[in-house]
Amino acid sequence: GKYEFQTDDLTEAQYLETCASNQSNYAVCTYHIFKSQALYLYGELESALDCAREGEKRLSFIPATIPVSEQNFYHSLILAGLYDSADSDTQQAYWEKLEANQAQMKIWAENGPANFEHKYLLVSAEMARISGRSLETIIDLYDLSIESAGENEFVHTEALGNELTAMFWLSKGKERIARGYMESAYYGYRLWGARGKAKALAERHANLLVSTKEHRH
Repeated sequence: GKYEFQTDDLTEAQYLETCASNQSNYAVCTYHIFKSQALYLYGELESALDCAREGEKRLSFIPATIPVSEQNFYHSLILAGLYDSADSDTQQAYWEKLEANQAQMKIWAENGPANFEHKYLLVSAEMARISGRSLETIIDLYDLSIESAGENEFVHTEALGNELTAMFWLSKGKERIARGYMESAYYGYRLWGARGKAKALAERHANLLVSTKEHRH
């Protein structure tokens, strides 16, 4: 499939089967975490949520903070992305999970701001967006997350922050403001090496990314 992880020698299903036969819970867990990220970045939010939940079931097998924090971060982003289309009961469940995730992320951010502050801020921005906070609050949080990610050289989160901010401005009908953020997202994804994601962005938002045409190949 379009979003499958595979090499010339190994399919995704074969990899998972090998992990299961070797009882490699660590490998299965990290696979689901990274798969949920990839699906989220390509807008496949329902499938991303399924993967995030599968990863969460196995978190006890990966005590290291970085993959656990990635699980927390992308799970929150997925829930925020699905929030507007969910019914009220589901929204409440999503919101409670977002708050629980952020309570943990805040502890990590306070202890290691360079590694976690940008994640906490970006989810805070998304929560401000879905709960209808003031425009100024939402934009300040997005911009602070982008700035923190940039200062600490998290190129991929900086690109994602720019993309989400662009999408927010588009939802407000502010195409001219959105263009600057979307261009930053496009070049950020390319810098990160995510050329497939950059190409998908350019195709989806061709009207905003006219000036990037000569760089797309």
